[in-house]
Amino acid sequence: MHVHEDVALLLADRFSILLPMPDLLLGILEKLARGEKHIREADRLIKRYRVLNPYRLERQLDLKRTEIDIRLYIYEPVPALELGSIIGDAVNNFRSALDQLIWTLTIQRQLRLPAEPQPGGCWWQSVAFPVRYSPWPASHPPPGCKGIDPRLWPYVREVQPFSTGQLNRDPLWLLRQLSNWDKHRSIPVVLSFARYTPRIEVQLLSAVFGQRAGFRPVFIQNPERPVEDSDVLVTLEITDEFRSITDLEPYLSTHGYFTIDIALERGNWGWAWGVRSALRQMSQRAADIVATLGPFVRARTGRYPHLPCPDPK
Repeated sequence: MHVHEDVALLLADRFSILLPMPDLLLGILEKLARGEKHIREADRLIKRYRVLNPYRLERQLDLKRTEIDIRLYIYEPVPALELGSIIGDAVNNFRSALDQLIWTLTIQRQLRLPAEPQPGGCWWQSVAFPVRYSPWPASHPPPGCKGIDPRLWPYVREVQPFSTGQLNRDPLWLLRQLSNWDKHRSIPVVLSFARYTPRIEVQLLSAVFGQRAGFRPVFIQNPERPVEDSDVLVTLEITDEFRSITDLEPYLSTHGYFTIDIALERGNWGWAWGVRSALRQMSQRAADIVATLGPFVRARTGRYPHLPCPDPK
């Protein structure tokens, strides 16, 4: 019985609690392993992009010599379509692992399967791991989990975004959003203003030197948005003491670092998820859930009868 090395590393010291490994759990762990494979693929693609030195920052003095713009020039666009497809493959593997886990726990609790095709409205059609922004009544089973052991209901509730307090920044919520997004359109990947050195240095120099620094920021682009070619990131107003960009060189640094982000629509879940960070957090959350609920998966003991939408026990 082979278990992928990626999964063993992901589960770390909790891996032993899943032994002896039921065959029904192997397919779930394989989904986690395939998600990890896609994360490594995304890492390689991002590194290849970085090697190209795909962008640079320029300082430009305006015609009136009163302001300096720090402008971004992008020479190589982010490989958004390829990276978005890889992210979609990863998140759907993680989501599938969680849904398979609940399906397996449901079958083993009910000791039966629904006959196919299932009639409309059959509760088996909604069997899945729930991800909810708003709570359900505490006395009710989690949505999609009415057929599992009631002893597991509190844990399913405990890991929900409304319980963790992270809400739209919760990795499980992002997993749900990206999985749904990937079904209908490409996941948007952009270059982000998330970490930009001059923005920090402008603030520090102004605080230390005051007007002696020779400039003050009059515009700083909102960091929680993607950046595009020729964007002005910072505009500095030159004070009377300095009248040339050369005078300001000792006080200015225009080295910047931009991250590659998953950029969801503005609204309930906002912008600015770094690809690497987001994938790692989603992977770890899925692994945590499997490690906690996995020990309740038993070895297969025989065939289960197929019944037309049997009521849950």
